[in-house]
Amino acid sequence: MTMRTRDQCSCPRRNRPMWRNSPPRTRAVLIVVILVLTMLLGACGTAGPAPHASGPGRLSQRPAGSRTVSTCLDGTSSSAWSYAVHMRSVVADAIAAWAERPDARPITAMASQPSLDLTLRPVTTSSYSTDGPSLRGAIPSVLALLAEPRAYTDPTFARDIRTWTQARATWERSAAASHADALRLAEQVRQFPLVRHTWSAIYGCVAAAAAQLAPVHGPTVRLSVISDMLNNRPAGEFNLGGDAVLLVAICPAPASAGCAQRFAAARKYLLRHGAGLVTVVRADAVTPGTLDDFWRGS
Repeated sequence: MTMRTRDQCSCPRRNRPMWRNSPPRTRAVLIVVILVLTMLLGACGTAGPAPHASGPGRLSQRPAGSRTVSTCLDGTSSSAWSYAVHMRSVVADAIAAWAERPDARPITAMASQPSLDLTLRPVTTSSYSTDGPSLRGAIPSVLALLAEPRAYTDPTFARDIRTWTQARATWERSAAASHADALRLAEQVRQFPLVRHTWSAIYGCVAAAAAQLAPVHGPTVRLSVISDMLNNRPAGEFNLGGDAVLLVAICPAPASAGCAQRFAAARKYLLRHGAGLVTVVRADAVTPGTLDDFWRGS
């Protein structure tokens, strides 16, 4: 009887994958490659669209905020006329700079600009009178503009650059309108009549300002008192309701010896009547930037 070896057997044999005939090291490398490719393909299949920042290229929808500002300007004869004229110009310059001219082609992000609601009152014998001369004006707010999208960092650049271009046009119109309103209001302040030969009822002006601002009071309200604080008219009771006060100290030379004591007493008086904060600064040290910082709360 003739015996057949396994290699001579005519029985069908199963096909073996080619990689099984490879050396062990090669097989190990192939297995690792297959596992890595499987993981990558799985991640690509389950991942959604790239995360989208909160509206790249859009106008920010966060409120721009608001500031309510009231100013008592003392031009009465107890101090030099030049003080009142100069401080009126400083107030006007601060208002004009509140909303600057927008850039022609903004690329970087543009911060929001809060609105400004201004009331200007002169100090007179009847400062508390509600029908006395006063100026009221407003500058509208402008929403922030986010930075222009970048093609090399934004996965949806083609869509976002169109959105940003539209948002920029809206921002430019809004910023230009606010700038124009600021210039108009500044010019009205420059033309505002100052009252000279009257009694200095400064606290009457403060009381009238508080009444005119009611019921709006608190940290967003700013009251500027520009005066020598030589009050010679009684004032009724009033409550500033937590408003911040900037006391711009006009100190005429004849009364300079008592300035420090007088303004310290005025500060205590305003705090006693509800002011949240009273800051005293000399008139000759005040600039438009001083008022801007105070109005913005910085």
